[in-house]
Amino acid sequence: MKISTGNIIIRNGNVFINPLIGFQTLDVQIENGILTQVSESLPSISSMDEIDATNQFVVPGFIDIHCHLREPGQTHKEDISSGSLSAAAGGYTTIVAMANTNPVIDSLDAWREVQNTIQTHSIVEVIQAGSITSSLQGQNLSKIFLRDSFPSNSSHNESYPSVFSDDGVGLADPRVFRKAIQIAKKENYLCILHEEDASISDNGVVHKSQHTSSFGYPGIPSSSESVCVARDLLICHEENYSPHFTHLSSKQSLAILKGLSEESYQFSADTTPHHLYFSEKDMDPTNTNFKMNPPLRTEEDQKALKEGIRRGVIQCIGTDHAPHSSIEKNADFQTAPFGIIGFETSFAASYSALVLQGWISFPQLIHLFTTGPSAILQLKEQGKIQPGFQGNITIVDEQEYVVPSTFHSKSTNSPFIGKRLQGRIRATIFRGKVVYSDNN
Repeated sequence: MKISTGNIIIRNGNVFINPLIGFQTLDVQIENGILTQVSESLPSISSMDEIDATNQFVVPGFIDIHCHLREPGQTHKEDISSGSLSAAAGGYTTIVAMANTNPVIDSLDAWREVQNTIQTHSIVEVIQAGSITSSLQGQNLSKIFLRDSFPSNSSHNESYPSVFSDDGVGLADPRVFRKAIQIAKKENYLCILHEEDASISDNGVVHKSQHTSSFGYPGIPSSSESVCVARDLLICHEENYSPHFTHLSSKQSLAILKGLSEESYQFSADTTPHHLYFSEKDMDPTNTNFKMNPPLRTEEDQKALKEGIRRGVIQCIGTDHAPHSSIEKNADFQTAPFGIIGFETSFAASYSALVLQGWISFPQLIHLFTTGPSAILQLKEQGKIQPGFQGNITIVDEQEYVVPSTFHSKSTNSPFIGKRLQGRIRATIFRGKVVYSDNN
């Protein structure tokens, strides 16, 4: 259902200030869905609900730059209602949905139809991306990207998309890519890039290495990702445009980005919780929940991703939440679809992989989930706890738990089932209304 605004006071929580200062024990007040006060010992107001957050952490609502909600066309896997509930259970108040639906979101009519569903059925904010090319074919720029068939007096406002991606496939033709970047710069679009050369991936299903060769499956080399990262960043630099590289997985890609960032090349990037928590050595080749694209790579690649986060080459974490039905995932490894669900395990997996292992601090992790993606998406009044910002709050703790086999998502395709993780979502507040609460 559509979310109304609310009034609430959160008391005695460890409130996130910024990555350097960390947390301070404060009260937070939300009125009509907007943060109005952050202070010590706020007075009680009879018309306001109260939450006691003693010994818990009060942070901005999480922002996911990359997920799949499967609506329209594949609602047996997920829909906007179930996906937004799963997102709320994971602490997310804003999520960016990819355009590889059926039909693809490549026209204004398709985008507006999804917008209507979002307004009716989502309990968090969903930013629906449009596709860069028609039907994700990589040949012709889509009507929505070109703004074809838009009203003659159209301008950038809430009625039109500003985030675009062909996620699921890479843009193979550099001429098409350059034209897209020229338009993106002119229109101030954010392009989220799935970096993969399909001719190098060559129908592989696992990372190509000595370890995975024993599985008997064709491999995907790291170069399938990194050659595209290099090509696309060089083109974007020539066009004076800053792209966003999503779900990075390889040491090669990080080396390219680090080197070119030192030459003042502009970009942003994310990686996923599963690439931070798992490597190829954790894989069970009989469990298709370990099949994702890009694949789990080596421990050396995993270390490079963590180092990339620590050095700021990677600025945020994206879930790449990709639900599939149990029937689809119960196929053999070669033919089962790529992808895993991620909303409800993202925070704990990232906390366990990064904070517990000493790569970054807890406040730095919160930055990756909040201020980092907010800056990339140019979201005003989100990503911070300060007066005037939206009343989007997530309350978390550092407790340990075992990931259950059931989720708020329609799908259960997760390699984290049964894993012992640390860091739980206790409540998610969207515009002043509690949309998820864990009372255990």
